[in-house]
Amino acid sequence: MVNSNLIFIIFQLFFAAGAEDNCDRERKNYRYTDSNFRMSSIEYLTTENPESLILYLPPTGGTTPLDTNTAKYFCENGLSTIILNSWTGYINKYSVENFSEHQAELDAAKKALLGLSNNVYKNKKIAIFGLSKGAIGVTAFKSELKSNIKSMFLVVPGSPLHLTISRAGARVLKEIRDLRLEAFSIDQLTYDRMIFDSLLYKTQKPSKSIKLAMVISNNDTTVPSVLQRNLVDRWKPNRLWTSEVGHRRTIIDTHLRLTDDAVKFFKSSF
Repeated sequence: MVNSNLIFIIFQLFFAAGAEDNCDRERKNYRYTDSNFRMSSIEYLTTENPESLILYLPPTGGTTPLDTNTAKYFCENGLSTIILNSWTGYINKYSVENFSEHQAELDAAKKALLGLSNNVYKNKKIAIFGLSKGAIGVTAFKSELKSNIKSMFLVVPGSPLHLTISRAGARVLKEIRDLRLEAFSIDQLTYDRMIFDSLLYKTQKPSKSIKLAMVISNNDTTVPSVLQRNLVDRWKPNRLWTSEVGHRRTIIDTHLRLTDDAVKFFKSSF
């Protein structure tokens, strides 16, 4: 198996070799009326296409070299890009007994994305690039995005975060799930029903005016593949790529192989 750190290094060298440094980079911090929620962003700004930009939600609410290099690549190709560096805010570790904490993270993501798209950049044409948990965050409140959102490119998205955790096979998520099943002495189906009854959540269908591209994995346990395929059936994206490798490899392959496709997709949607 290839060492993941080596992949990151190769990726950085790959982008460094072809990029010209003509983008302005700046960090910004935002504080919402709720003092417990703060968000930072990293902006890569170009004077080309000044009326348009990409809002970028990385997988974990943090930022890796994969994210910063892809954002810079978008910028170098004429698309200003704003990475939501901590779009989940500052929430506590999940409690086994509290189902509503699943929703708390989604609510934090909602504050971050809607705060920027509907307010800070309300006069811009916006595209959204969301990966993994970042993509799931978008699916959770897509119906509340305003008409300035022109397109979305979602990588290994699935149903809402709470159900993804419920069904996930990745070790850290499986531990959370198994602890809850044991704590409540329930089976998987009962657990799913408790989540739905507690949160009363339905994944909204997207607006037809928003162009949608999706990358899904047929061998994913972190965001179970069946949930990804169900979302494709429900949302019927304009562009679809499928992968036969796992969750992390699909994300890396998207960065390495589909950035040009993403640039073309975003530019065609503005």
